[in-house]
Amino acid sequence: MRKVDLNPQQLKILDTILSASPDHIYIYDRDRRYLYANQSAAEALGLSQSDIIGKHWRELNFPADVMEPFEARLKEVLAMGTTITDEISFPTVYGVRDFSYALRPARSEDGSIVAAVATIRDTTEQKRAAEEVRESRRQVLDILESITDGFFALDNLWRFTYVNYRAQRLLRRRKEELFFKNIWEVLPETASSIFYREYHRAKEEMVPVTFEAFYPPLNRWFEVHAYPYKNGLSVYLSDVTERIRAEEKLRENEERLRTIVDNTTAHIYIKDIEGRISSLTVSRNGF
Repeated sequence: MRKVDLNPQQLKILDTILSASPDHIYIYDRDRRYLYANQSAAEALGLSQSDIIGKHWRELNFPADVMEPFEARLKEVLAMGTTITDEISFPTVYGVRDFSYALRPARSEDGSIVAAVATIRDTTEQKRAAEEVRESRRQVLDILESITDGFFALDNLWRFTYVNYRAQRLLRRRKEELFFKNIWEVLPETASSIFYREYHRAKEEMVPVTFEAFYPPLNRWFEVHAYPYKNGLSVYLSDVTERIRAEEKLRENEERLRTIVDNTTAHIYIKDIEGRISSLTVSRNGF
């Protein structure tokens, strides 16, 4: 099997090109020895390039628990000519770092595999940032699930993208029935109602809206706060049926009392709890 042979001039040109990359780049021969390591790779290991070239990872005392699985992938590339991508965590002078890597075969002019090239990128900060985003998202979702209001989010196609537990209870629909479904299709009674008009107004004018509305299918009144944003609409709703009914009952009682007062011939005295007259109402038929 032909071996790759790089002369000093070729190595110098190669190193000039590859050491300009922030990625760690290694070239392995068929015995899995290092033919080349660029400057950033050597610096991350606290070694010089000459310390690495010609050595096997065992001679460099790299951790076996990390390198043995890596070497197995390297063997596969050298034997089968496949390209493999994966992730690895490795100790460096900067501490243990996370990397993504791609292993690719290098072929000679006759097509035979003479080496393997590893391009390794430090993804530590990227993964930390992604984890911070995930943690932030988890915290937001925890808050949305703990609030007493129903909450749901719609995208710009009016599809549900999130529905908290309280909203599922208020709408009497499981999230599986709502996710990525168009609100006007899955809740058709809203399509010709104040819900439709106000949600569209919020998006068209990019202003928050607040309103109360009766939803006949559930025989319930809802107080709604809707907030538009670039990618959709956030909606908070609470069931205010009992308050609305209590207010309606109070109005009915007040109207009934007013009717009695307006049509009675008696003098009506109102006393406080100690029996003192606090006010006096006289009918239109009195003096």
